[in-house]
Order: sequence, then C-alpha cells, then structure tokens
Amino acid sequence: MQLSRRPSVPTRLLACTVALWTLHAIVLHSGAASRQQAPRYCPHGAVRPLQEVSAAAQQIKDAPFSSDRHDTFQSYVASSTLPFDADGVGLLLAAFTFSDEYVSAVKTLAKYTVGLSCVEVSRLLGQFTFSSDKMSALKALAPLTYDSDVWTSQQAVVNAFTFSSDQKKARKILEKTPRLSCVWGPMFERKVVFVVDVSGSMGQTFRFPNGAEQTRLQYVVSELDQIISEVLPLLAGRMFNVLKFAVNVNEWRHGLQPASAANLYQATRYIAGWPEVRSVVRFTPSQLAAATYGTSTRAALRAAYDTPGVEAVYFLSDGLPTPDQGPASSILSLASQLSSGKRVPTNTVFFCKGGAESASTKRQAAEFMMQLAASTGGVFRPID
Repeated sequence: MQLSRRPSVPTRLLACTVALWTLHAIVLHSGAASRQQAPRYCPHGAVRPLQEVSAAAQQIKDAPFSSDRHDTFQSYVASSTLPFDADGVGLLLAAFTFSDEYVSAVKTLAKYTVGLSCVEVSRLLGQFTFSSDKMSALKALAPLTYDSDVWTSQQAVVNAFTFSSDQKKARKILEKTPRLSCVWGPMFERKVVFVVDVSGSMGQTFRFPNGAEQTRLQYVVSELDQIISEVLPLLAGRMFNVLKFAVNVNEWRHGLQPASAANLYQATRYIAGWPEVRSVVRFTPSQLAAATYGTSTRAALRAAYDTPGVEAVYFLSDGLPTPDQGPASSILSLASQLSSGKRVPTNTVFFCKGGAESASTKRQAAEFMMQLAASTGGVFRPID
C-alpha cells in the first residue's frame, strides 16, 4: 500500500499564512474595513483644461443624433493622453441626455480619470431624476472612486438615493468594488506587467496635506500592494508580473503569473522586501543634479515587452532615462515598435511629488513620459 506523504512543516506554514492573508482580503471587501474615518489622499498633476473640456462638451451637446454625439465624444477623449479631473468628467457627462449614453461614456472615460471622491460621485448622480438611472450610473462610477472604502465617504453616495432599499444597494455596490488606486488607475487588461523605478531619486520625500511625510517609493509601493491584494483577486483570469529597475532590471518571477492567493501573497511580500523602500534621501537641487543614479528605462521596457502574452505595461518613474540609455527619441521609437502598433500599450505614471528637481527638469521628464504613453497607445497619469 502506498502512503501519501504528509506536507512538510514549511509547506503547511505557507498554506496557513496564505489562507489567513486570503481571509484578510475577504474581510476588507465585506465592508468591515469601510468604517475607516480618515479621508483618503488622491494626488494628481496636470489634467485637461476645463475651458477645453467645456468647448468639447458643447460640441457633443450640439450633435444632432446619438451616434454623432458618440463619435464626437470618442474623438475628443482620444485626442490626448492627459486625464480628466472630476470637474472635467462632470462637464462631459452632462452633455449626454440618456442614461445608456451616460454609462457608455463613463466606461470610455474610466482609464482617463484621475479619480473621483464619493462626494464627487454623489454630485454626478444628481444629474439623474430616476433611481434606476442613478443605480446604473453608480455601477459605472464606483470603480473610479478612490475613497469608497471609507464609511463616512460612502454616506455621501448613499444619501443621493431616496429609498432605503436603494441606499442599501448603493452601499453594497461600494463595498464590493475595490477602490481606485490614484497612482495606478483602473485596469481593464487581463495580463499586465507593473514596472517600478526604484532609483535613488525615488527615495526623496513629499508631504501629505496632514503634514505626514513619506518617500515617493514608499507611497507607490503601498498603492501597488493595494492593487495586488484588493483588485487582482476580484478579476477572473488575471495574470501579472512585477519588475523593478534602476541600474539593472529585476523581475519578481519569470513570465506572467496567475493571480492565485499564493501568488498574490508572495508578490506583496516581494515588493515589501525591496531594500530601496527603506531608503530616504534628502538633496538640495545642486546635490541632486550632481548625483549619478541609473534609470535604465530602455532595458526595463524591453524586459516588460519580452513577457509572453502581456496585454499592457504599467510603467512608473520620476525622471528621464540616464544618458547611457541613448537618446529619448530612440527609446520612444523602440517602445512604439514593441507595442505592436499600439496594441500593447504602456500606461505611464509620472510620480514626482516633492523632491529637489527643478521645474524645468520635471517638465522634461513629464513630457517624455507623456510621449511614451502616446507612442504606445497608453494613458499618461502625471502626479507631481
């Protein structure tokens, strides 16, 4: 008779740890975590100018037929990689008359939205008279909300509904929908690679509105942890990988990995263990200009696109490639080729809060990241 082998102690410990981690994630999404009282911070940089958005909204309104409104709207949204803030989103959505047009527009705007607070979502819901239309709109807007896990914030959305039965449905939608990451944005692709700049400049600090201080990388990693632990588990068929780069490029695993409980747990352990996360640097502008940090953008992009089956790259950095990477134009040309005719986009996040960089240096870096998104069919998210 063949006896089954009993799992080793380390294997059993890992299984128990993963089980506890999975239970913790389930509790977070059951609403238990929604009673947090602290408001969330959602930083962002440049967005599309409201005067421009207002003019586009008027053009959409003036279109005689629904199909014309749709085409005018789609053309405007695709005309730039810059995102919209809540006011811009509101102007565009107000151009539509019917709820089905509205919901369709929200879905198009999703990847271009910097993030909505529950108060802003409540204001958008106020455009509707009928409860059923409000509920349809909420289902579309909830994934774009960055503070939907905060109980007091949820109340603003709940109060947009009159009947208690609708209020219960609204809260349930918010509790079941993972909050938007203000850094990484919404994700619609099934197979993604996250690429994170961990060079020395990412160890510079910035301050929150409440006076707390954190390094760029610490904040970025906390938001990546939220994506891995809260968003990926709810999306069937999701596969992912994580790369970090400075002078060299390092990957968590080779190739895309299924978003299983064990893999998600191991990925969060991996990014929490980055030694760069514990590094804090403080520079004067002249010291920063003299520093020699490696930012191997070309190598990082190539490694991400070399991942078989990848459908989108999420690329975060706070600066330009270092000179050893060659001209920026050649990197943009390479990225365009790797994206297979913009079928595999690089969605860029320019995270440059705080720090000692000059305004002109930040502008140049932001321009490069915006061009990188545009050359691959991606979306640009500036946070500076």
